[in-house]
Amino acid sequence: MLRNRVYIAQVDVPDYGVSTRGDFEPIVSEKVFYRVQAILDGRLEITPTERPRFSAQGLRALRGVRQAVDGELVERAKRHCSK
Repeated sequence: MLRNRVYIAQVDVPDYGVSTRGDFEPIVSEKVFYRVQAILDGRLEITPTERPRFSAQGLRALRGVRQAVDGELVERAKRHCSK
C-alpha cells in the first residue's frame, strides 16, 4: 500500500504501458511519498527526534476513539483530535 503511486495522483497500468497523472487531487505530497519510499528502501533512517510527539491531552482523546458501526468516529474523539 505504501508503494502505490496513486496516492500522489500517478496512475500506472504497466500491462497497457500507461503512466499518467490522474485528474484528481493527490492524497499526499510527492515530497512525503518519496521520503517514505527512501525509508522503506533503507536509504533514509528516522531518528527518534523525527517521530511525532503527542500532547497528553491528545493521547487521552485518542484513548477514547472508537469506530462506530456506521463508520463515523465518536463525536467526543473528533472534538479533541481536531484541536
